[in-house]
Amino acid sequence: MTDQVASHAVMSRLGVDRASKHQGETPWMKHAFVKPQDDRLLGLPEVKDKVGLGRSAIYERIRENTFPAPGADKGRSLWSLREITAWQQWRLAQRGGAYGKS
Repeated sequence: MTDQVASHAVMSRLGVDRASKHQGETPWMKHAFVKPQDDRLLGLPEVKDKVGLGRSAIYERIRENTFPAPGADKGRSLWSLREITAWQQWRLAQRGGAYGKS
């Protein structure tokens, strides 16, 4: 099962429809280390706390296809913990952080 399919399966199981999807494989999902069965959904306040970005910066990066897009449930944006964690590791790898060293 691909990372995107696994993440989509978690969100589908919880009754969340993807508001938008990235085309193809996202570059950060190869850094995912949260197991699909441990995935959970995060609201915007928790995402902002985890990544240290404000609402505008998050949505700007989503438009640029450089941040995981949320799913939507009854008008509420929800993100996959697995995707957010993978994005953080991808960002570290981009700048040669601890998780980016081979």
